[in-house]
Amino acid sequence: MKNYLALFIVGVAMLCACGTTKTTSSANVATQKTIKVREPNVKDVMTLLERSGYQLFTYDLTSLLDGRYDITVRIREYENGVQTGEDRVLGLGENIWLVSDFDPSVQAQITPEMMVDPASQTYMWADQLNIGFYPSGIDSVAYASIESSMGGYPKQPFKLRPIEKYNNRYEYGFRQFKIEKFEPNKFIPLVFFGSHWFDERANVIRFCGDTELTSDLSNEIVQYVPHFYIIGIEFQTQEE
Repeated sequence: MKNYLALFIVGVAMLCACGTTKTTSSANVATQKTIKVREPNVKDVMTLLERSGYQLFTYDLTSLLDGRYDITVRIREYENGVQTGEDRVLGLGENIWLVSDFDPSVQAQITPEMMVDPASQTYMWADQLNIGFYPSGIDSVAYASIESSMGGYPKQPFKLRPIEKYNNRYEYGFRQFKIEKFEPNKFIPLVFFGSHWFDERANVIRFCGDTELTSDLSNEIVQYVPHFYIIGIEFQTQEE
């Protein structure tokens, strides 16, 4: 009798062991590593564009629509911290066009559907500024589109300089300026576009440091960038 009982216990143990083995095997199948396809999101697209030389900066100008200004974009080029040449001046025109600004014959053709704000009889206004960089197809030149919501300049060239000791290597980076307050009739820097530099002590190419710049260019990163541009804007008050 004892022998039969012993055989029964051994048999049950073997069945349990087999069951456990099968369960473990199923768990392994369930957690098997795989690669899944997913749709790219906006962040993926933005990363690709930035690594390909595209960069867009957008500024909201709606709070300035309570007054009328002439908008001017200025581009300043610097070498070793000193401005070279005169400002490149890009006039963007007035920030507001009223229906009453047009000749009577034209006013008669403007319907409310054509106005951005029929209540104030405003035909167009500049409520946004875009500064967008993109490749030119030539290593030593970059292009920028500088436009308000009323129009602008889609193809401004920026000549680039090679990195020291790398005659055929052009690498530039971006920083934005901190906008502390709005002042009419004063240059307001917006975007810093500067070359990378070669760090001889570390034997590496760098473009690191402050992530946001001040208008007086006192940030440490500025002293290391050998060649850069500053893109800024002015709002000139209109005479009554």
